[in-house]
Amino acid sequence: MPREEHSDDRELPKLQSLAQAARGKTLRSARNWMIVVGVLALVGGMVQFFILQNELNRAGVGGIGPGNAPDIDLAIMLDYGIIAANFLLGILFLVFAALVNRYPLPVTISGLVVFLAVNGFAMLVNPLNIFAGLIIKVIILIVLIKAIQSAVAYQRERALEEARLDMGDEYE
Repeated sequence: MPREEHSDDRELPKLQSLAQAARGKTLRSARNWMIVVGVLALVGGMVQFFILQNELNRAGVGGIGPGNAPDIDLAIMLDYGIIAANFLLGILFLVFAALVNRYPLPVTISGLVVFLAVNGFAMLVNPLNIFAGLIIKVIILIVLIKAIQSAVAYQRERALEEARLDMGDEYE
């Protein structure tokens, strides 16, 4: 009988390790999606930049400056602002992807908040933006929520493991 209890004690760490590996897989998935969001934002920003430059050249407007009507300058500045925001968003999500394994919970929460804020702002600017890429947005939202759940469990397990190690050190 004592042998069975001993074997159960051995199985518990294996199961915890397996669960931790599954949570790590979800964090890797979140990292990959953050990379996808970052790259899409950077590529989108570059495409918008080249489209804007092409439109300005066709219209004979060299950019912001004297000779333009104030509303044209404002529209051009808004377009450049949106392009800059896309580049910053892309870089931010790539930084999140790099940090998600080191700081899983703060990074996944930050990624979700930024994703929701950007999409909320885009919807305020143009309500039809909510439908642009809706399926991808829903997938990213689900992945980020799952990543937060995994990050909570991952950090809880890591804290328990550290507590066990600290208790083991006290008894040695």
